[in-house]
Amino acid sequence: MPSPISLFESLMPSFTRDRLERITAQLHQAIIAVITVIPSENHIKWLLPNILRSLTMWKSRPGSFAEMAYEWCSVICEHYLDLEAKSGMGRTLLFLSLEIGFRHLDFRTQDNADIELDHTEHHRQMVDVVFKHGSDEVIADFLHTWTSGCSHFGSPHDSLHTCASHLAELKRLQSFSPRLRHLLISSIGHINHRRFSEQVGGESLIDLLDHLHVRFEDVKSHDHWAEFLLSVIQSVEGTRNLSYSHWEVMVELIGSKGRGFLHYMVYNPLVIGSLEDTGEWDRLGCWIAVVWAIWGPNEAANLESATLSLFHRQPGTFQKLAQRIEILQRSGPKIEPFRILCEQRNLDVAGPHSP
Repeated sequence: MPSPISLFESLMPSFTRDRLERITAQLHQAIIAVITVIPSENHIKWLLPNILRSLTMWKSRPGSFAEMAYEWCSVICEHYLDLEAKSGMGRTLLFLSLEIGFRHLDFRTQDNADIELDHTEHHRQMVDVVFKHGSDEVIADFLHTWTSGCSHFGSPHDSLHTCASHLAELKRLQSFSPRLRHLLISSIGHINHRRFSEQVGGESLIDLLDHLHVRFEDVKSHDHWAEFLLSVIQSVEGTRNLSYSHWEVMVELIGSKGRGFLHYMVYNPLVIGSLEDTGEWDRLGCWIAVVWAIWGPNEAANLESATLSLFHRQPGTFQKLAQRIEILQRSGPKIEPFRILCEQRNLDVAGPHSP
């Protein structure tokens, strides 16, 4: 026998848009009423969970369910202690609401501007419950909420930093589902590096990044991630331990976005010296190219001498540096000070095997 949801889906084509909106609005208000107005144990323990479980099977549920389910989450969190005390169902109701609202959405386009989530103080209570008791899929549902849409009461992105320690702990997982990995990368990009490091420490953050092995094609918010990696690399832990692949990703991100938006970033002159001392030539070549692109010799006093030193000590790495300069110029003006230095000092940027 078909389930009620299956029967409802079969009738949907005959509904007008207004009628479907009225039905979902009535359902929305009824669910809120069961939680807040009708504090019956039977309603909370049996009726509401069964309704929500049925809704998870509605494959073609409207996009408006994301906004409605997010409001349910707020109401559940507001009454969470009471729900747990009376029925022990607060956690179950919260996880089902997250699943209804977000699991059916395309996680690769989770920044859909059509979703407007009204973010409240109560939503912050989800963090501990989700990360302590939720499955990987529930965690992904939750991260989808805080990396999606916008809000009339403040962006959910603004609260992501409160999850930093929980996100760092996810490195315990041997592997990530494509959905969780994508949403985790998106979440990290929305958190300020300083805030992240203050909560978990620089080494723990580096471990998480290396476990994720972020690639250029994984990143949707190029400006956030370019700024994030630029800050990480200028930290002591990042200069010393961040895997080389992330340095290359940083170059690609800046090259794709343009470098003008990064000029406000503070330059750390110690990075070049540290890389020279440890002989990290590939990282040094990568970093020198970025310094030329963002700050130039006027702000980076040691830039020209480091460039000349690299040319004489590691000519192969210097050729890679010149190639990265080309990448960094893709979405912006030519880096003239670098070209002028090469001409004045007769530095061969084409390489010995060029035609």
